Amino acid sequence: MIRSIKLLFKDLQNWIKVEQYWGSPLIKILILHLPLRVLYKLFSLIAGFINNFFLGHLINSRRFQEFQNRHKDKLGNHFYIIVMPNILHYLIPCTKLIPKDINLFFILNGTDKWEEDFLRNYYKDSPIFKLKLIPHSCLSHGRLLNLLLAHNKSNFGIIDHDLYIFNKDIFNQLKFNPNEFIIGIYKITNSISQLTFPTTHFLFFNTRIVKNIMLKYNIGAQKYRKIPSQLVNGLSAINLGYHNFLKEYLNYFDTLNLIMAMAFSENFTSKILDLKYSEDVCHLGKTSYGPDNLYRTYSKLKFLELPQNHLLQEKYSSRFSNFGTSKDMVKLFPNTVTAFKFIHQTDQFMEKLAHFLQD
Repeated sequence: MIRSIKLLFKDLQNWIKVEQYWGSPLIKILILHLPLRVLYKLFSLIAGFINNFFLGHLINSRRFQEFQNRHKDKLGNHFYIIVMPNILHYLIPCTKLIPKDINLFFILNGTDKWEEDFLRNYYKDSPIFKLKLIPHSCLSHGRLLNLLLAHNKSNFGIIDHDLYIFNKDIFNQLKFNPNEFIIGIYKITNSISQLTFPTTHFLFFNTRIVKNIMLKYNIGAQKYRKIPSQLVNGLSAINLGYHNFLKEYLNYFDTLNLIMAMAFSENFTSKILDLKYSEDVCHLGKTSYGPDNLYRTYSKLKFLELPQNHLLQEKYSSRFSNFGTSKDMVKLFPNTVTAFKFIHQTDQFMEKLAHFLQD
């Protein structure tokens, strides 16, 4: 409880610093912006409850099964990309690096109408499913994964919209050995239990095993702050529990983590792909949430300036009109090693991405 309060207070401090960075005086932040933020958080909680437990079960589940049936010829070793609002400039370069023989499915999670129209026109041959949600809200990642797992019988994968795969051979390595239930690219090792598991940036599911675990223990991919009592002994046997969650730096089981933990308890294993070079894949992260700052804005402008994103420049660039181009922004950065390193690394990555997009 004390740790949660400290984390909440730290998040509040960071948020106030960002607001001040963008020119808002402290008194305005406390009197106007903070109450609005609290109202937004309250709205998000209520909308999330309705999305998860009413729209999800009563509407989206049926609609998604019908969607799957319409595209059954493309099911099997297919991949889903979850599309959040305001991220299309990251998405387009991501998909252009994926082999053309991989069937991509797009799940629109809270996107605007113009973004939906753009995607349906841009990806004419790809199945696109838009979730029915409370306006200006999204379905939580774990609940969305539950929907995908519930309505897939064949193996499938998920890719983050800001994951860039420069080595296409990765997709040829998605074969399960006996007892493997999941394949990933990035990994985390729990130092106490010594369990190694993949992150959700790129995952390929052995659907049969994962669904059996979910059914046997009556669990899902959502976050769990409270451990179901019937799972305590099984988790304890692999040195997990309230004393040690799978992500040991958290005080809850994160998205998919409880499913993974119970799979480990039954001696199933995960596979982390052995990349020849660490540069074969790059995940940006934090591109679909959080307030903009100087660093994020620079990155967004660099992506909007890619030739592949010229159709999006008019829609998105207006949000950054005060900054001009990315070159104009460089002079706004502080004269520090951190800022110089960020600009250098970002520019290097964008040059590499632009080179691969030309192939």
